[in-house]
Amino acid sequence: MRFVTILVLFASIAVQAAPPSRLRFRPGGTRPKTTETANPNERRNGMAPMPEPISGPGASQIATSSDFSSIASHGEGVIKSDVVKFLIDNRGQMPKVYFLNGNYQAPNPPDFVKYHYDFAAGILGVRMGLEAFNQATYFTNDLSKKKFIAGTLQRYSGFFGIQFYPQDAIAEQSVLLAVRAVRSAVSIPGAKFKFVSYGIQQTVKTVEAELSAAGVSTTTLEEIYKAIPYIAMNQGEAWGYLRTSSVNATSKDILLLNELPLDLSVVAGVITTVIQDAGSHVNLKSKERGTPDMVLRDEKRVADLRKWIGRPIHLIVRGDNFSVEESTEAEVSEHARKPNLKHWLNFETSPSSVLSSYDEMASAATARDTIPLGLAFGGKASRLGFLAHKDILGVGSSLQRRLGHRLTPLGFGLPISYYFDFVRANPALDQKIRAFIAAEMSASPLEGLAKQKALDEIQQAFYSATVPAALVSAFGSKLEQMKSDAKRTYPLSDLRKVKLRSSANSEDIEDFDGAGLHDSFSASLKNSLGDARGVCRVETRDEGVITKSEMVPDTVMCGIKGVYASLWNRRAVEERSFARINHASAGMAIAVNQTYGFREKTEGITEIANAVVVTRILAGSGLYGYQISLRFVKGDDIWLC
Repeated sequence: MRFVTILVLFASIAVQAAPPSRLRFRPGGTRPKTTETANPNERRNGMAPMPEPISGPGASQIATSSDFSSIASHGEGVIKSDVVKFLIDNRGQMPKVYFLNGNYQAPNPPDFVKYHYDFAAGILGVRMGLEAFNQATYFTNDLSKKKFIAGTLQRYSGFFGIQFYPQDAIAEQSVLLAVRAVRSAVSIPGAKFKFVSYGIQQTVKTVEAELSAAGVSTTTLEEIYKAIPYIAMNQGEAWGYLRTSSVNATSKDILLLNELPLDLSVVAGVITTVIQDAGSHVNLKSKERGTPDMVLRDEKRVADLRKWIGRPIHLIVRGDNFSVEESTEAEVSEHARKPNLKHWLNFETSPSSVLSSYDEMASAATARDTIPLGLAFGGKASRLGFLAHKDILGVGSSLQRRLGHRLTPLGFGLPISYYFDFVRANPALDQKIRAFIAAEMSASPLEGLAKQKALDEIQQAFYSATVPAALVSAFGSKLEQMKSDAKRTYPLSDLRKVKLRSSANSEDIEDFDGAGLHDSFSASLKNSLGDARGVCRVETRDEGVITKSEMVPDTVMCGIKGVYASLWNRRAVEERSFARINHASAGMAIAVNQTYGFREKTEGITEIANAVVVTRILAGSGLYGYQISLRFVKGDDIWLC
């Protein structure tokens, strides 16, 4: 199998800020370097004087390595090295290239040396609005309409990379024009240059010979990643025992892993020997917790690390390197206790008991008006309602009309209020949950096997509980409506199975995404809803690093019990405790939608891709946008984009 990782950026800001038709896009700023590295002259006492560094906001030539260093800022992506932004003015007969001085007026450089648009407006006097500039710079592959070309010149080990932003729909002729312009303006003695493709749309097949003639070879970001022995996914420091297994891991452990488990509990830090996707559960959780996460593929340094297995260590992960030193049991325990010093946070939940389809949620006046529905339906279900709005991807949206078919799934949300009704209707279950919460939120929470035993008992109590009649009736009625909607939308197919997906109020929220904490289950409709009083069980099977879980029998009633019980997975409980979320206020809604394969046999429609969207760029703080991790199947290969 091949695994390919490509970073894709889209124009965006937070959903609450503006409707999609008015999104602002400013490819990001980078940090100016410190005084020590910004001025090479200060490091040359007793040596021949160097040329004066470039001091203005921009330059049209880079003649020496010193010139480059004097205006380079510090890149904040996965590969952290010196970067100079360039802007090519392509409005005239001859393109003009400008290099932005990222250290102008450092340490607080103005926006016109951080952003291409601000440089064009403030320094070149361009009178275009931001949206018009973006359209003429990033979102056209027609060279005659590409009035500006924006990119970066980055210093890698052994070469300078000429590269464009991942969202740039840049055609091959535009790449050739830009590379020639930059190459002619940079005359650093002995320097090698490569065009670095940042996306599958950035190809050079028809111009490769011309690039070679200009002294520029080609490479991809993925090829560069392969050559990097160390990547700091999330900087920070941790104290803990170095372990090589995630089984029964605790907040006192620093894990050294070859693979990336999806069900990783709270740990002090993570080291992997395989490349991580920036949107992986491991990296997302590390960023939420503020715990270090790194990739190390240097076999000698990995072997050196293994000498610390089972011993307490102090790990420091920096952008350019990491260090390990001996620690003590007392230090590890002291730092493990720090999260417990914060106050507990309570979730507010809507008492609404009205089941709503995603299209009904999307009937709100604006897409923003669907956001408060999270109080009733949790993050996942309410966001499906957001996507179904006509201003986003719903029926009647511009993209839906252009493609001519429905883009969002059919389905509905079961509100959180039904979860609390379910628990109250089963006194034995309610008592077990209350007792566990009292212990978990005390000064001496349960640990190890005692905690696992208590959580296993809670989950087993869910599996044998009775589903309240009101829930059964409401769910059944809404499911019949969903069947009718499915038949009307896809007349050749029958809805015989649904997916019951976790939609807790403690996931998909600011600073707590909840990735991988809860479980979702498929439910067959061949036996209607199933037995509300029946006893269910969960069966699991291991598929490499992934554990697949299924409810038996695979009825709607058992699926509901399984999703509810997953609120009390150990990993979910420990993440909430780490974030100091009051467990008594955590509740579970359920997002119900069609299964991906229900049209396969009747219409030949199969799922070829699925994706995770994160509303910020995880590789650096200076970029605005959405980050999409896309997994799609092509023959026998699995591709990650």
